[in-house]
Amino acid sequence: MKRLFVYSLAVATLLLASACNKDDNNQNNASDNNSSGGKKLSKVTWIYDEGGAQTFSEETIFTWDGANLKRVELWDEGERDYYVDFTYNNGRLDEITYQETGKGGETDVFRLTYNGDRITGVACYYDGVHEDDYVLSYNSEGLLSSFDINSGYFVFYLTWTNGNITRRDVVSEGYNLYLYDNKRNPYPQPYALFMAFLDEDFYYLSANNLETKRWIPENGGNSSTRSYTYTYDGDYPSMCSYSSAGGSGRYYFQYTDGGGLTPPAH
Repeated sequence: MKRLFVYSLAVATLLLASACNKDDNNQNNASDNNSSGGKKLSKVTWIYDEGGAQTFSEETIFTWDGANLKRVELWDEGERDYYVDFTYNNGRLDEITYQETGKGGETDVFRLTYNGDRITGVACYYDGVHEDDYVLSYNSEGLLSSFDINSGYFVFYLTWTNGNITRRDVVSEGYNLYLYDNKRNPYPQPYALFMAFLDEDFYYLSANNLETKRWIPENGGNSSTRSYTYTYDGDYPSMCSYSSAGGSGRYYFQYTDGGGLTPPAH
C-alpha cells in the first residue's frame, strides 16, 4: 500500500463510495466520528464477479467503542487481508494505523494535525519511515477544497453542491463527475477519511450515496462511467448493485441495530 496516491488515477475503483453523513453544524469538520444519527454499520458484504460465472466475496467488519469507530477489518474469501485501527485524543481522531496481516505485511500510519477543528495536514509513515505529507485546504464555507500531496506531486481540487462533492479535478490527469441519491450515506467519518487516502476519491466525504461516477481524462482518452442502484432501510442503504463490462456485484449493509440486509450464502 506504499504511496497510496501514486497509482493511476484513470483506473476506476470498484469500491463503493465511503462517506460520512453530516449534519448542518458539522459537515465542514473532517474529524467528526460519526454523524449518521446513531445508526452504525456493523458489516458490509461485497459479492461480485469479474465478468464470468464465478463469484467472490469480501467482508468489511466495523468494531465500535461507544460512538467512536475502533477498528475495521477486511476479509477476502474468508482470509483477513488487513485491519485498520483508529486512535482518538479527547474524542478527536488523531491517528489511523493500517496493518496488512499476511507474512511480511507492512504497517502504515497516518498522523493528523489540526488547525482548530479542521484537519490541515497528514504525515504518512510506511514501516516506520516518514515518506509522505498531505496538506488540506478549505474554501470560504469551510469545506475541503484542495488536497496537496508532497508539495505538488499530486494536487486535487474539489467542488461541492448541497453537501456532496460533485467534481474532483486532478492536476494534469483529468476530472471526475459525481451524482448522488438523497439518502444518508452510512459510513463513519474515520473510515471515510481512510478510504479517501486509500483510493484517492474524496466523494467518500459526501453526505449522500454515490449513484454515478464518471472519469474524463485530460488527454482526450476514453472516459468511463459506473452507476449504482440502491434499496433502502429507511433513510439508509441496505443493498447496492452495479453492472458493467468489467463485472457486476452487490453490497449488503448490516447495522448494529439489526437493520439492513443479510447477504445470500456464497
